[in-house]
Amino acid sequence: MRGKAQPPRPLDGHVLPMDDPHDRREAVADWLTSPDNPYFSRAIVNRVWANFYGVGLVEADDPVLSSDSMVTK
Repeated sequence: MRGKAQPPRPLDGHVLPMDDPHDRREAVADWLTSPDNPYFSRAIVNRVWANFYGVGLVEADDPVLSSDSMVTK
């Protein structure tokens, strides 16, 4: 695999062929908003809630990233 171009693929989505003429952003948007992806809906609801009420439903504004101990502020 080293030195060889890898086909694009959303994190847990399907591999997109390199020669596919379709817009890859559509595949990423479909994966992102899929009912099988619980993270997007949770994160966006928390951000919208925080925008209206000043604080999110959970302590962190971005619960997916806040659980990563390697993230520094």
